[in-house]
Amino acid sequence: MKIIIILFCLCMTVLSVIKCWMTEEQTYWLKWITILITVGSGITGYFVLYKMLPTPASPQVNDIFFYANGNQGDFSYCYEFTTRNDGDSPCKMEKVELVLKDVKFKTAKSALLAVGLGGGGGGGRYGGSRSLIEDEVTNSYLPQSLSSMNQTFRFIGHGDSSTIKPKNFTDGGDNDIDVVIKFYFKSNNKPIVLERKVPITSRNINNMRF
Repeated sequence: MKIIIILFCLCMTVLSVIKCWMTEEQTYWLKWITILITVGSGITGYFVLYKMLPTPASPQVNDIFFYANGNQGDFSYCYEFTTRNDGDSPCKMEKVELVLKDVKFKTAKSALLAVGLGGGGGGGRYGGSRSLIEDEVTNSYLPQSLSSMNQTFRFIGHGDSSTIKPKNFTDGGDNDIDVVIKFYFKSNNKPIVLERKVPITSRNINNMRF
């Protein structure tokens, strides 16, 4: 579209300059003044038309979290993020891909994700162990069009590997292993790929259903 606008403005400017130069009623200097005004008008018209075009799609991905439960060779996972389109052109998120060594990822339908701690369950000086508060989470669907407002996506599933050593994700803190998440978008039949490296955080994920 940008090339078309350039060619259009250039063609109209050249035709106007030829017309000004061929006009016999004007003096030599008046012709040059008219030509300069014509060229300036053509350049101004180009910028006006260009500003009227919709800006290209600009997908943004923020607030990415990746939770895991199990060990690095066999685990359940849940990751979530927000995304939006900062451009004017329509944009769709086509798919999301996880990359972690030779881990094979399988998508699930729903699971229970720990979101906090409840009250104690027994007596004693310090009370009993505190129960987990869990929410049922479901898998988001793709492809999906993006708006200018933040949209939250969540994906859950299972991962397994035959080569990664079975270091647990249940040590109560962040691990020194990261997962790469690739986000695939499409706008006007052109692919847009964003890649983020995200730390894995330990969190209970139960009752995974496929």
